[in-house]
Amino acid sequence: MKRYILILSLIFAGCSVGFNKTYSLIREKIANHKWVVVDTNKTIPINATLTLNPPRKYTGEFSGFAGCNHYRGKYTVYSHFIHFKIEDIGTNVCSLNRQEQNFLKRLVKTSKIFVVGGKMLILADKDKNKLLKFIKIK
Repeated sequence: MKRYILILSLIFAGCSVGFNKTYSLIREKIANHKWVVVDTNKTIPINATLTLNPPRKYTGEFSGFAGCNHYRGKYTVYSHFIHFKIEDIGTNVCSLNRQEQNFLKRLVKTSKIFVVGGKMLILADKDKNKLLKFIKIK
C-alpha cells in the first residue's frame, strides 16, 4: 500500500512540474506585458497585439488588437500546454479581413509558448511549428 501511494505521489508530482513551469513562465515573463506581432509575411496584420493577464490556477484572461478589431478571451494552462479560447471580437469597427482571421486562427491553434531572451514570445502548435512571433513593447 505504501508503495502504491508513493508511486501515485510521484506521478502527480511529475504532472504538476509541467504545469508549474508553464504557469511560472507566463506569470513571470509574459503576463502584464504588451506583445506586438513580427515576421508576418503579409498573412497576418503587422500591428496585431496580445496581452495576457496572470493566470489564476489553470486559467487566465487575454486581450489584444487583431489589426482593425479588438478581441478578448480566456486561456487555460495544462501540463506543458496552453489553449486560447476567443470569447469576443469587437467587429463594430470593421468586418474581419483575411489577415485578422489568419491571426486569430493561429492564436487558437497555439499549444506551446516560448520566450527568447525575455523580449520575444513565440506561439507554436503541439509539434512546435511556429504560428506567431511577438516582441515585447511594454
